[in-house]
Amino acid sequence: MNNMYVLLAIFNDVFKTYLDSLKRDLGGEGFKMILILTLLAWAGIAIVLWLAISGGFQMPTDPLFYLFWFALTLLTEISFTLFLLGMLNTSFFAASSLGVISSAVTAVYAALFLGERYLPIQIAAVCISAIGSVLFLRREGLTNHVHNNKGVILVLLSVLLTPLELIFYKAATLHTASYQQFLTGRLVMDLTFYTFFFVIVSTFWFRNNPFPHITSLVDSRVGVTFLVGTTIMELLDSWLIFKIPISLFTILGTLSVPTAYFIGVNKYGEKENLRNICGSILIVVGVVMFLLK
Repeated sequence: MNNMYVLLAIFNDVFKTYLDSLKRDLGGEGFKMILILTLLAWAGIAIVLWLAISGGFQMPTDPLFYLFWFALTLLTEISFTLFLLGMLNTSFFAASSLGVISSAVTAVYAALFLGERYLPIQIAAVCISAIGSVLFLRREGLTNHVHNNKGVILVLLSVLLTPLELIFYKAATLHTASYQQFLTGRLVMDLTFYTFFFVIVSTFWFRNNPFPHITSLVDSRVGVTFLVGTTIMELLDSWLIFKIPISLFTILGTLSVPTAYFIGVNKYGEKENLRNICGSILIVVGVVMFLLK
């Protein structure tokens, strides 16, 4: 595997964890996730125009691409909303550490539905990373912790949907002839779906003018940083998922757990302890083992 892909995936996952902290800040300020997702889709208009001007605008011709991407965007809206609500009701790194569940489930789904195969050392690596992430959970018994923490329950629901998102994502790439075709289809589908969903939700649910909220988000330094940063990382996501196995993409994503711990301690004043340091070491060891195939 090209080391460049690995390094870019690591950077992508670490920086996206920082963007998750901005997502939490925006949620705490009352911004609705559908508004944030819609603005991210609208930000892709500039890229669509660039593709059209440069001659790279190519819509996919396989109908299965559109089926997979519709399923992906629907699941993304649900899981993003659940994850944001979960982060607002539990600690930042506790929410992020639960994401390792999706990594393990994604590896299983990739083997079942995409035909990816793993060596014994890679299976062991996933298990070691999972153990490292479990150390980030609080000392209370898991059953008691879940029953008394609405945030954990919401995050769990979110991360159980994420593996399906990634499988649909990778499956969509397999039904395009080139990366330009995939990128064009992805941006156009996102723009269409989220705009339609935004209109429906604004009209029948919020029932108020959303544009003052859009203006305040764009005028916010945090909002602009999140929108620009997430747009760039989503483009990098697309390229990496198009190029590398989904199992490698997700195991590298476990590095977001120690990153979230570092952000939680330094940005939100959350407590640090030996368990979390040991968990970080195990996750790094697991990632290195997975790469030594």
